[in-house]
Amino acid sequence: MKKQMTGHPNVLKEINKGLIKTALQKLQTATRVEISAETKISQPTVNLIINELLNENVVVENGIAKSTGGRKATLYSLNTHLSYVASIVLEEREVQFSITDMNGNEADSDFIETDENWTVERIMDIIGKILRRQKDIKALAVGVPGVVSRQGQVSAIPKIECLEGCPLKEKLEEAFGIKVSVCNDINTTAVGYYSDNVKDNKEFACIHMGNTFGAALIIGGRIVLGSGNFAGEVGLMQIDTNLREKEISVRNKSDEQIILDVSKITVNIISLINPSVLAIGGRKLKDGMLEKIRDNCRKVLPIDMMPEFIRIDKERQYYLEGLSTVGFESINSDIKLVRQTNITE
Repeated sequence: MKKQMTGHPNVLKEINKGLIKTALQKLQTATRVEISAETKISQPTVNLIINELLNENVVVENGIAKSTGGRKATLYSLNTHLSYVASIVLEEREVQFSITDMNGNEADSDFIETDENWTVERIMDIIGKILRRQKDIKALAVGVPGVVSRQGQVSAIPKIECLEGCPLKEKLEEAFGIKVSVCNDINTTAVGYYSDNVKDNKEFACIHMGNTFGAALIIGGRIVLGSGNFAGEVGLMQIDTNLREKEISVRNKSDEQIILDVSKITVNIISLINPSVLAIGGRKLKDGMLEKIRDNCRKVLPIDMMPEFIRIDKERQYYLEGLSTVGFESINSDIKLVRQTNITE
């Protein structure tokens, strides 16, 4: 017997509103029937919520669907100019940002380099200037190369030392009065790639090869964070005979040794979550390495347990897209569902 979702009616309505807005963001334009099919929400409930969203100017009519012989159906889309998201990547010597509308269309973007050491005040000032470039920004998503707690506090961030221990989410929300998400860089890149390329909620793993190694895991359409948001720190994985206190590093290692280290990490990830798709990227991933890593895994794993191996070449693009996805999820609904890719809770 199919289980019915129960709870406070207003809570269920907000959940359904969020699902409908997310579906329209994905489909761009859709009829009420198509929205019902995409969200699995009953037709009467879709009709009721669409009417409310039309009155709120969140959704607009967008023409007539092609006739299939019956009554012509109205197409609906999000009012793309009602809300914008600012996605900001913070790195050691640079800031990159993208401002997008509800359909993911870019309204503004830029790349800012700096020779000065970061301070929290300077970061806040730059973010403020970015937010003033576009009106109606309703959410801000900031990506950092460090660990981010559930409360948005940053740690383990040697590249931007001023943010060590900083409650960045709280500071930004107090300063700018909008919804803020602070996200780990590798997790967010995985969300961006997953949203564009992986279908049907398949298990997915992403490994980043920089000076050290990191990973992101998505199960059932949701990033695995762990109790302290520490999941994916595979640089601390013990792959040698003796315990190490330091992270696995590529420094002073040959390409063959790097391939061996990543192969061991990859075997462990496949053994733990058995992903359908495993993507590897990063500036240390050279031509031919992916194939050698895959071949090493085949030597020790059952062939029918092997995932599809993918190389990610446009990490920064997926990073920004992942931030945009997180930002719009925060706008679409304050109530988080298991199947959403929310990576900050």
